Amino acid sequence: APEPGYRPPPRDSRAEEVRDLTQVPQELEARMEADLDPGDLGGVGALRPTIISPGETWTKRSQKALLAAPATATLGREEQREARAAAF
Repeated sequence: APEPGYRPPPRDSRAEEVRDLTQVPQELEARMEADLDPGDLGGVGALRPTIISPGETWTKRSQKALLAAPATATLGREEQREARAAAF
């Protein structure tokens, strides 16, 4: 049980902005199968495959501990490689 007077840290509003891109195909499939007017998506053949190419630099948001202040870092190509190697 939390101590008296304990207040949880405020929620990070950016966390709600994050979108799970692995769910995009399922969302698109559901939209296509729904009773939508074909004109809403530009007619037949409006959906085409796309290759998503992330940018050269990435923004990393992290916290050292649960109650620590969030930190933001910009990762270039070499830093991305090091972070990937550390994760695996």
